[in-house]
Amino acid sequence: MAESAKLRDNLIQLLDEHSNLIAVAKKDISHLLELLRKDIRMIVHRAEDAIDKFLVKAMLRQEINAAAKLFYFANRIASRRSYFIEEIRDIIVRMEEIKQNNQVDLSPSLVDLVPSNEEELQDPFLEDDEVCGFEEKAQQLIKQLLEGSNDTGYVSIVGMPGLGKTTLAKIIYNNVQISENFDCKIWVYVGKSDKMKDVCLNILKWFSESIKEYQDKNEDELAKVIFDFLTERKRCLIVLDDVWHPTVVSFVEPFSKNKKGDRIMITTRSQTVAQYANINPYNMKFLTSEESIRLLERRTFGFRSCPDELLGHVKSIAEKCNGVPLAITVIARALRGRRNKKDWKRVEKNVLQHLLNKNDPKSCLKFVEMNYDYLPEEKKACFLYCATFPRASDIPAWKLILLWIAEGLIKSQAEFSLEETAAFYLNDLALRNLVLVKKRSADGQIKTCRVHDMLHEFCKMEAASESLFQECLEVLKLKDNAFMGMLWKPKRGGFSHLEVLWIEKADFIYWKASDRHFPMLRHLVLISCDTLRAVPYAFANISNLQEMWLKNTINAINSAEKIECKKQETQAPDGTAFKLIRVLPENDPNAAQ
Repeated sequence: MAESAKLRDNLIQLLDEHSNLIAVAKKDISHLLELLRKDIRMIVHRAEDAIDKFLVKAMLRQEINAAAKLFYFANRIASRRSYFIEEIRDIIVRMEEIKQNNQVDLSPSLVDLVPSNEEELQDPFLEDDEVCGFEEKAQQLIKQLLEGSNDTGYVSIVGMPGLGKTTLAKIIYNNVQISENFDCKIWVYVGKSDKMKDVCLNILKWFSESIKEYQDKNEDELAKVIFDFLTERKRCLIVLDDVWHPTVVSFVEPFSKNKKGDRIMITTRSQTVAQYANINPYNMKFLTSEESIRLLERRTFGFRSCPDELLGHVKSIAEKCNGVPLAITVIARALRGRRNKKDWKRVEKNVLQHLLNKNDPKSCLKFVEMNYDYLPEEKKACFLYCATFPRASDIPAWKLILLWIAEGLIKSQAEFSLEETAAFYLNDLALRNLVLVKKRSADGQIKTCRVHDMLHEFCKMEAASESLFQECLEVLKLKDNAFMGMLWKPKRGGFSHLEVLWIEKADFIYWKASDRHFPMLRHLVLISCDTLRAVPYAFANISNLQEMWLKNTINAINSAEKIECKKQETQAPDGTAFKLIRVLPENDPNAAQ
């Protein structure tokens, strides 16, 4: 027994001495895993593009009549297949390199040394006397806490990161009326953990100077101890800050079954958690324009007035923070003590970059990342895809859902259609306060939504680092009414590397584009685009364009034939022949290729 105790003490001492080393090792391994994941994702994208291009070309070959096939395949298919095989071979080589380069770094023995739990980043707390517009909100919730029956009551405060949930809860917690009406006040930061034993031990710290005697008890035994402590008090307020799991709410409910009017107040980012505690939670509101300006002035200049020459910049910067107190506080920290207009202009032009600065540990980035990291993998790409819409724009839910499906982001499930699954994903993002619901239909479904500017910028940054939805994509498939409105007018430069464009079952009528929009386009496929009147004639100037394939797209055939004529007129003697393939409906008497 003595030897085992000595061994245990030596191990504890060793862990204490090398805790920093372990922490650094964990950080390094996490970084390696992240880099490896991104490497693999890029390889997968390359493979998908290569296969898509080959399948499109193979499909096009199938539509050539039998007589032409023999001549065509003799001249071209060998080189095409060779190119595809070479591209896939290159991808396989790259995958082998990744495996070889990471065999040592990812050895199980090293990963197993890393502790599984880490200290979480707590929600930011803003000084109560520096937050404008919170006084009225606090009084409303204080009244709710003090009134009501002697049964245990819940108060929920919910909202996106940075709106000041913790700050509001602190103001209430420290209020004189609360101190006079509650004999016992307990504040516990919960975070993403759903380990009830940890929550219980943190509560017990408020009742006992030492909790060593409780360390070996299980969560049910600890709950009984807490209940006994609470019974000795007259009335108790328990604040659970930043709760992520409904199980935490249900577990602490029996703590206060003594009919003394105890209250439990929670702050959370999740509507699901908030409504689990209280069907009518308090939803944090964005600051008004006036409140935002007042807070920015207070945090930047203290009790001094803002110089007249900076008033315009103050108003502009406050508006760009979109009513988020934490964002205003972060920006104010960058501006404090600066009176030079050039400094203010520079910050004004780069507000979002300041808010999500990776080199600033007090920026908003960490708090946004916590929400993103907690998303299931299948929903992360859906959230990031929101950045493909313009900033500060209302997004039609039907369009977002169709684009998710067209991009292959929604996986089929046996019991639900793709549309139902996508609608569930969107609703979940709204419940997590990652998208803001702007309008709902009569049956309660999301009609339009929006992503806050700060989250929109995060989506752009993360999507770029993950190599998602990049403008250098080579293959693009748009299916099932992926367009909104009658006109498609793409932005210049958005498809500068696109080689294959496949549009299927689109209901747009007009397509305004030039060769400068699709300079590298080689293959254009239009299927069942019945309403499209014409393919842009300027496509005849795309030197790389080799084939157009129109199936059940009868109204656009005349324009395609004009493009074919011009391509033949301008074709170089040694150039690749342009091919137009027409596939009309089977019941059309003029159906021909």
